[in-house]
Formats: sequence, structure tokens, C-alpha cells
Amino acid sequence: MKRIFSNKILPISISILISFFTICLIYYASDVTQTLLLGLSMTFLTLYIIIRRVLNYGLSDPIFIFLSFFMFYNWLTLINLASSVKSGFLSIDLYPTFFSVEVVKYAGLLGMIALFGIIVGAAIYEMLFRYKRDVKFTLQNFDFRFLILIGFIFYLLGLVMFFINYQQIGGFFTSLSVNRLERFQILASAHTLPYPGFIFLGIALIFFAVFFYRSKKIFILAFFMLAIWAILLLLQGDRRFLIYSLLIVFVEWALFFGDDFIKRFGLKKIIFGLIIAFCSYLIFSFFSQVRFLIQLLITKKWTMHESLIWISEHISLDWFMPGKTEFGGLYLSLLYSIKNKSDLLFGSSYVFSIPSILPRSLYPGIKPLTIADTFALKIYNEFYYFKDLMKGWGYSPVAEAFNNFGPFGVFVVFSFFGFIFEAIGRLRYKGFWSSLMYFMLVAELINFNRTSFASVVQEAVYFVVPVFALYVLYILFHEINGNS
Repeated sequence: MKRIFSNKILPISISILISFFTICLIYYASDVTQTLLLGLSMTFLTLYIIIRRVLNYGLSDPIFIFLSFFMFYNWLTLINLASSVKSGFLSIDLYPTFFSVEVVKYAGLLGMIALFGIIVGAAIYEMLFRYKRDVKFTLQNFDFRFLILIGFIFYLLGLVMFFINYQQIGGFFTSLSVNRLERFQILASAHTLPYPGFIFLGIALIFFAVFFYRSKKIFILAFFMLAIWAILLLLQGDRRFLIYSLLIVFVEWALFFGDDFIKRFGLKKIIFGLIIAFCSYLIFSFFSQVRFLIQLLITKKWTMHESLIWISEHISLDWFMPGKTEFGGLYLSLLYSIKNKSDLLFGSSYVFSIPSILPRSLYPGIKPLTIADTFALKIYNEFYYFKDLMKGWGYSPVAEAFNNFGPFGVFVVFSFFGFIFEAIGRLRYKGFWSSLMYFMLVAELINFNRTSFASVVQEAVYFVVPVFALYVLYILFHEINGNS
């Protein structure tokens, strides 16, 4: 069933759908209709590529993961925005300005160019390098008991740094009474400790042991570690790090059991996977709209009953529409870049990723703003100057490529990214330490969709450094034991 579905029925069905939408794109004159059909056809194409990647490279494949989020940040958002165009212009409450339908359509075309770039870049790497999908050899001759212990210690060390950071603003639980945006802006200006990498590495090591030993006792420990971390994140309204944590666990599970799961892959499991993704999207979108209530509940300004009443009176479909959530907020950077085209940066925002690795405390002089920070400041000065706090919008990687090298540069840049993603994916099969490195980098496949390249590189380095620290400890420990 799997072979027939993947090799015949699915490709034919996708081809027919894409052909149909392509014909419509040619014959329909309306820009709105063309934009809608472009978003729909690219959604189907992306889904097709995702399924083929899973069947050929497994559920831990980096391009499968990247494109899954790319589809939400681009195609589903494009469809929603196109359907909101009235009288030739897009004007929604989320955006401080309006955009013509031509701008929205052009944004979709740039996204399509980026998608083709990813495909080409991955194909070039695959043609140049061959590899064998085999993870068994990576699990031999390792002292996993030591790694479990160190993983738990790293996790605790990360939590200690987490609370030390919040102690700078009066303590974690005290800070929850402060507005979420204000709280994070205060933390961003402070000299914070790099706690996330240690917590993620601790979780990665413990769950790695769970899937390796298949031990219920270790699973209980891993579950409580993840649950405590999730509670701390949810209390402060942080969805991103929670998604990172869940993605790390998912990729580890996929590396151990994904191939067996895919062998029984069929239409039912595809539908089931899409349902899970859709439900997860609804849950996180809902949480995004109500997380401000946490502050009101903690400060006892509102009761739980009052909060439920507010939710029942205000909940609407807009809460779950991509164009009116974080996805739409990030898309503003692309629309604004097209409407207000400026001089090309010629790669300067990418080059800045190298010095941006240094934290503010070690940076010589004042650390320059990233392209995402510059954009947020520009929007604030132009539209929200009367407000006390500046809002962050994120930044589209398509917009960054466009601002650096223009439309053709989008294809070249994303071809390079596709090449790099494919290379990073091979870390899964090159040894235990390489696979551990991949687990720490996989979160950036999400972050890459939502912020500047410099921020992605900086965060990736901070996540990888604990792996090197663990490696040094592991080598020293076994050298001392060997000499004793």
C-alpha cells in the first residue's frame, strides 16, 4: 500500500492539482485570485515535497522539518492575507500600514523562488555526496550512565542560570507580575547567562537514554524534567523554547524508531500527522492570545472566572488565522521590504552574523543591531513612536535574502541554505557526538523561519557550546578513570 501510494497515486494526484492551479494562474486575470491560487499550489507542492522527504530520508530529516514551518510562515499566511484583500489593498489590524495586492502577490513569488532554491540546493548536495542511513554504529562503546548523570547535572545547571537571570529583575515569580513584553525587554538589556543550551542538552541526553535503553525509570525522570521546564516556560508565556524542546525529543524518537514507523506509512498516518500538526497549531495560537491573562491571574487583578468570561466574549476565528498571528507579524518584514525597497545590503547582514556571536558584555563597543532589530526600530519610529515599549516583529529569511541581493539573490541564498541543511542532516549518522550536535541544531530550523540569520547563528553557537563542554568532560573523566 505504501509503495503504491508513494510512487503512483500521490505523485499523480499532486501533479494534477498543481497543473490545475497553474492553468488557473494563467487564465485568471484577478491579482487576488492569482495570489490565492499561488498560495494553494505552493502549499500542495510543499506538502508533496515534505512527504517525499519523509519517505526517503526519515522523520528526522532537516528539510522536512524546515519546510513544515516554512509552509506555515509563507503559504498559509499568504492564502489568509490574499483572502483579506479588499478593493485591491490589504489592510488588517495587525499591520500599521496597508499594502497593494501586487505587493502581496510579489511576496508569494519570492517565497516560491526560495522554495525552489531549497530544492535545488539539497539536490546539488545529494548529487555530490552519497551517504548511508545507519545509526546503529553510533550507539556502541559509550558510557551512557555517565552521560545520563552529566545530562541531569547540565539540566540543573541550566535551571540555576535561568533563575539567576530572573533574579536581576526581582526573581522569576515576581517578574510574572510584569507585562510580558516589558519583562523580556529588561532581560534582553541585562547580562544574562546562556541557560537554554544546557537545559536542551540535558533533555536531549536523558531522552536519548530513554530511547536507547527503553527504560521506564529513565522515562519517568525525563518526563518530569520536560514537564518542569514546560511549566516554567508557559508561566512566562514562552512558546518558542517549548517547541524547541518537543522538537528535540521528536527528532530523537524519529532517529530510533522513525524508519519502522515509515515502513507502515500510509494515507491514514499522513492524515493523522496532519491532524496532529493542525491541533498543535490551534493550541499554540490560542495560548498566544490568552497568555497575557497569566500576569492578571498571578497579580490577582482578575479571577479565573473573569478570565474565562473574557475568553468566551472575545474568542474568534481571527485568533487562529495565520495572517493575524505571529506568522502574519513576521510576514510584515517581507511586505514592507517590497513596498519600501531600499539599497541592497550585498550580504552585510549575513557577514554580521560572525561578530554577533559575541555577547554584549564581550563585544568591543556598542553591539550593532541585527536586520530584524533595525526593522523593529523602523516600524516603531514610523508608526508606534507614541508607545512606551517597542514591539518585535521577527524577520522573514526571504526578506533578508531579498534585501541583500534582490529577487535572483533569493534563489541563490536559499540554494545555499538547502545545501547546508542537507549537510547538517548527515550529522545524524556520523557518530554519537555528531548526532548530539544535530539535536541541538535542529531547533534552528524553526528559528531560521522567523528571525535574522545573525540571530540564528548566535543561538546555534550558544546551543552547540555545551556539547563541546560535555565532550571535554567525557574525555577527562575516562582518562582519569583509565589512569587510576
